[in-house]
Amino acid sequence: MTASIREQITASVFSLLQSTAGLGGRVYRSRVEAFSRGATPALVMESVANTPTKSGSSSSRVGSGQAFGVVQLLELRMLVLIDHPIPDLAADPIIVDIHDRITDDLTLGGLAMDVTPGETRWDQEVNGVAVVSHSYVVSYRTLIKDLTSA
Repeated sequence: MTASIREQITASVFSLLQSTAGLGGRVYRSRVEAFSRGATPALVMESVANTPTKSGSSSSRVGSGQAFGVVQLLELRMLVLIDHPIPDLAADPIIVDIHDRITDDLTLGGLAMDVTPGETRWDQEVNGVAVVSHSYVVSYRTLIKDLTSA
């Protein structure tokens, strides 16, 4: 079975981030895994929300009953885990590298329509480790009845 375009995008971005400077390969898709390893700095990439927005009208239906356009907005959040006295300063070069990697190709190899940087927050702390969060919104298209096709 083919993975959804959402999962293909998530896997593609995760792959891009594997060699992010300063992380030593500590890139995860699970907070639990990252905290169980206990090594910082580390990066956790999470899918936060996926919001479909129907585009077009009912006249855009094709013979199989599938509409051409559903624009999906996928929010991906990057959590940079830092154990440092000045976490925002220590996280900055990591965030810059993450940004450069994600925005190098705003179509993510043809999977997306666009990538838009989102909010950054420096005010979180979990188990004594500072967490700097930074998000991106990825716009992509699917069919109404098929999340694996655009």
